[in-house]
Amino acid sequence: MKDLKVLILTIILSVAFPLTLVADADPAENNGGDPDSQYQMGLLFDTEGNHSESIKWFEMAARQGHAAARFRLGIFYAIGQGVERDPVKAHMWFSLAADDDYPQAAEFAAGMGGRLSAKELELSKDMLQKW
Repeated sequence: MKDLKVLILTIILSVAFPLTLVADADPAENNGGDPDSQYQMGLLFDTEGNHSESIKWFEMAARQGHAAARFRLGIFYAIGQGVERDPVKAHMWFSLAADDDYPQAAEFAAGMGGRLSAKELELSKDMLQKW
């Protein structure tokens, strides 16, 4: 069933984004692809419960400025879904999404920042500056 869903999504994406066929692509080789398609692949894998694979696709989209992907990564790191729980990284991703005016991201960044120690907050800010 999973393979059928991937095949259907591949066909849909190849029609909608003919230059970006991503379903059979290796995420490491697709960093320059269409961020909307990468985000959709992340959603597909997340729906299937394959969180580690969805994170790969969300990270590719996020690195290209996709605000929703950045917000989702913040959630994954905040709750430890598919990754080890990391409030510092969660704060960084929420802050990046907030910089892109993603709805509720500033609120989530502030909430997460309020839970961090001064040292952790400084580390998150350093990560943001390096971004």
